[in-house]
Amino acid sequence: MSSGQMGPIPSAPCRQLSESAAQEGLGKFLRNNPPGRMDFIRIVGDGYDITYP
Repeated sequence: MSSGQMGPIPSAPCRQLSESAAQEGLGKFLRNNPPGRMDFIRIVGDGYDITYP
C-alpha cells in the first residue's frame, strides 16, 4: 500500500431493523432535524418501505 492510501474498512455486523424501530428512529431524527435540511427520507426494509413526507 502506498503512502496516503487507506486499508480496507472492517465491516460491522449487520442487524435487521424492524419496521417499528425504523418508525421510532425516523421520529427521533425528525424531532432533532432542522426544518428544511432534508426534503425526502426513505427507509427500505425487509417487508416495509417508509417514506417521508
